[in-house]
Amino acid sequence: MNYNSAFFGLFENVFLLLKDEFGEKKALELFSALMSKGLSKSYGNNFTKGDSKAFEQLVKERDAFVGLKVDFPLVTENKLIYCFVSFR
Repeated sequence: MNYNSAFFGLFENVFLLLKDEFGEKKALELFSALMSKGLSKSYGNNFTKGDSKAFEQLVKERDAFVGLKVDFPLVTENKLIYCFVSFR
């Protein structure tokens, strides 16, 4: 069972639809705005934009709260890789 596959699939489909409609550059701009708005609602002002380490910690804590185990194999100033490990 892929836990939360509908949730992640929705965002994948949104990006693909935007890409088909507007091209990759505009799709990335719109998708970034969508994620920024959603993350702001989820995390508020609890992190500084561009502070990947602080964001990593907040996401780990929030995901653990709902029973998700995640990993961040790469966290740099410009790149963050989020891996869904399992549902406890």
